[in-house]
Amino acid sequence: MDFQQLLSRAQQAYAQGRYADCIAQAQSALRLHADDLAALALLANSAMQAQDGAVAVEALLRLHELQPKNVGIARSFSRALNRRGHQRAEADEILGAVADWRAALELWPDNPEAAFNLASRGCGLVADDEAIGLLQAILQQHPDDLSARRLLVTCLRDSGPIDAARALLEPLPDSQLAAPDWRALTLSIAEPARLARCIALAPALPDWTEAAQSALASLATAQREGSATAIVPVLAGAGEIGAQAPSLRMALAACLSLPSVHPDADSIAASRVRFAKGLAQLDAEFDAARLRRCAPRLSQLNWSNFLLAYQGEDDLELQARYGDWLHRAACTLRPDLAEPATRRRPGPPRIGLLSGHWYRSTVGSYFSSWIAALDRAEWDTHVFALGPRFDDYTDQLDARCRRFHRLDGEIDEAAERLRAADLDLLIYPELGMDTRLMPLAALRLARQQWLAWGHPVSSGLPSMDGFLSCADMEPDDADAHYREKLLRLPGLGTRYDLPAVPLRRTRAELGLPSGPLVMVPQSLFKIHPDNDHVVHQLLDRRPDAHLLFFCGDARLETRVLRERLERRLGAVLARRILWHPMTSRERFLELLASADLMLDTLHWSGGNSSLDALRAGLPIVTTPSRFMRGRQSTAMLRSLDCTQSIAADGEALVALADEVLLNPAPPPRPDAVEGYALADEPLQALAALAHRAIAGVV
Repeated sequence: MDFQQLLSRAQQAYAQGRYADCIAQAQSALRLHADDLAALALLANSAMQAQDGAVAVEALLRLHELQPKNVGIARSFSRALNRRGHQRAEADEILGAVADWRAALELWPDNPEAAFNLASRGCGLVADDEAIGLLQAILQQHPDDLSARRLLVTCLRDSGPIDAARALLEPLPDSQLAAPDWRALTLSIAEPARLARCIALAPALPDWTEAAQSALASLATAQREGSATAIVPVLAGAGEIGAQAPSLRMALAACLSLPSVHPDADSIAASRVRFAKGLAQLDAEFDAARLRRCAPRLSQLNWSNFLLAYQGEDDLELQARYGDWLHRAACTLRPDLAEPATRRRPGPPRIGLLSGHWYRSTVGSYFSSWIAALDRAEWDTHVFALGPRFDDYTDQLDARCRRFHRLDGEIDEAAERLRAADLDLLIYPELGMDTRLMPLAALRLARQQWLAWGHPVSSGLPSMDGFLSCADMEPDDADAHYREKLLRLPGLGTRYDLPAVPLRRTRAELGLPSGPLVMVPQSLFKIHPDNDHVVHQLLDRRPDAHLLFFCGDARLETRVLRERLERRLGAVLARRILWHPMTSRERFLELLASADLMLDTLHWSGGNSSLDALRAGLPIVTTPSRFMRGRQSTAMLRSLDCTQSIAADGEALVALADEVLLNPAPPPRPDAVEGYALADEPLQALAALAHRAIAGVV
């Protein structure tokens, strides 16, 4: 078949909407005449229609090379690159996606879709100044683009010029600012009078309170707590509009909000002073008399001092002060749930496991094996999953145990169901990660109540009896770190749900540079300012090395940490810090497998991330710190006979990392890692502890 026949068939297929056939015929024609413009155009257009980004980009690249001054081809090529970037981002290839969006803008600087994608999805890879410029250009062309306007307001608010951010709200009606997806921004920058008007338009006060808590958290990270003065009084006054006044929840947010990432160590000290003052204010203002005037709903107490534990200090005294107040508040709001039933129903011992993370997550991976360990014939074991997030992993757990309860209603309803179960022992694998669990744990919903190290810090609650931890991870004085009785489990403390061994991809495939690559695979709020010295010294020692950090969806957290590191490192060294957006577990493991070293963080070591690194065959260097939360990697490496990877302190950690990069040691054997993660002894010890506890109450 000659060229013209193939071209004609391609044209006919395109006209009939048979784009796959058109692609095949056009490609056959191009094998005869590689630079035919008509065939290339057909191939590009049919590939765009079929959403085959790779083929479209290849065809348009050749067309652009043949006709570089053709504006229409350049714009089509830009659209194709933008679409391929979107497809790459959906496939967790974010570095390639960002490269496509940048290339799209080089071809057509006014491509609004590529500009918005780069600004909104390039978190960590696109500086705030660049994102602001991209969004401003979009609004100049499309002033009615609300998505671009909202993101620009967020960027301007977080980077400092509040007046510029507020000016962008001026053209919008109050009804827009009262919409759910605008409320957190409205609360954080609107003038009090306008804020009051917006609340009056949509007085769903619990929703406004949720938005206000989000706004206050952002303001705390931005170190602009003074801006909260515009939020709290307006919402407190608006409480008369609805049946449930938000003043209690707002007081928690206003008094106890903490920055997620700190610009320096002084910020940590100042935030702890403010937190202590906030606790005193909360205790003074919300005494028993005022609490009795609040709506009798536990959801008003949905709060956790989650970020306190990442400041590297001893939190027991502050946690206990808050725990005492929270216990009093929960018992005052629901006095009918303050004590367990005085008379036990007959029957076998009843055990409960309650979590808001019985889905594919770190907590799920760590503690799902506890379900089987406690779901024994002689016990009546109940698993309670706090919704609304359920997935296929939830379904698997449901199928594996005899009594699985999905709690998808209000917290008060969950408390009533837990109390009705008449449990002898209730275990919380984690407390602090899901704010809704805190008011439940503050009550006596079971005869004995334990928590575990899913969030490894004392709850501070007088209603919790035991803290399940890993003996190998605790220091000698560990009992003094917990209000609860410390219950030690051997080994890893669980049977860990190991992921599949990752594929070995090249650096080029992953968009990473060659040369020594060091992973710092922790959430940004775990990276204490004391780590900056370690990073600085390592980059100074190794001028050929790069460090890779993972940034989350919160642009503000990334900006604060980037600016902090740039101040400490200087512009030259800071350029060797790489930022990668959070990604899927599979891609995360592939990234770990491609690197040369995992550098553990001071004060809060890797847990799940260290196990993932071991699974990926990535060497780890670490140093133990004062509390269990900073000693997890150390315990793992000791158990695997890798003590040579443990440094005495931060200074020694730098020297050790340098040595491992120069002389790589083989990682622990895969069978040793599997034996450690899959050991039976921790589950046997857990069952024995539960048996002794139940024997004392049944």
